[in-house]
Amino acid sequence: MESLIRDSYLIRWGTPPPGLCQKREFCGLPRSKNSICPNCQVLMMRHAGLDLTDPVFGGELKPLDWLDLLFCWKCNVAHGSFFYHAQMGGEVTILDYKKGSEDGDSPSEDFPYDDYPGWFLQTPLWLEDLPKEIQELRVKHFSYDWDDRSERARSVSLKAIDSDASQIGGVPFLWNFPDKRMVCPICHADMKFFAVFSNESTDPRGFACDGVHVVYEIFAGCRVIGVWQEID
Repeated sequence: MESLIRDSYLIRWGTPPPGLCQKREFCGLPRSKNSICPNCQVLMMRHAGLDLTDPVFGGELKPLDWLDLLFCWKCNVAHGSFFYHAQMGGEVTILDYKKGSEDGDSPSEDFPYDDYPGWFLQTPLWLEDLPKEIQELRVKHFSYDWDDRSERARSVSLKAIDSDASQIGGVPFLWNFPDKRMVCPICHADMKFFAVFSNESTDPRGFACDGVHVVYEIFAGCRVIGVWQEID
């Protein structure tokens, strides 16, 4: 799985370490007035807001200065491929999505859980280097056929590679790597991995349910973000 950002960073949130000053946000409200779910007609959920001028991103998304990572769990956006176009200042234009809702209502009244929040409390986000030995173990782990490994070896590997951590760049932990990459809806080029978010959020109930991953891919040439989710 080719990544837009070569190095791997674990996403941490809450009170940052002393002296650390980074313009990154975990959860909170999206910046763009266009960040409206096309099915639910309410503001979309934001996993993170990122200052793209940070050297961590290596200028891969120039000239963009800010990126909101958006999703919706309340409708069929969560059950298909979702694409949007990123613009300066965090503005977005939604390009493609799965319409409607699995239960016929949009937004769903009780999915992913009752009293689902309209947005999640914002808190600082910072990045922590993923140790190289864990990254190497991930590469090795996903080079084997899942069925060829014993249950014991499998559990040891999963524990070692920190499956519950959200991440930017590098090789992510996923339950099942897709056979094909997402394709940019504008130019039809293959997209690259950018970030993955686990269920952990600023609400103790999480974003959705345990074992879920929301994956963000990007084609930098068209500044298109593609999103999909998986569950174990």
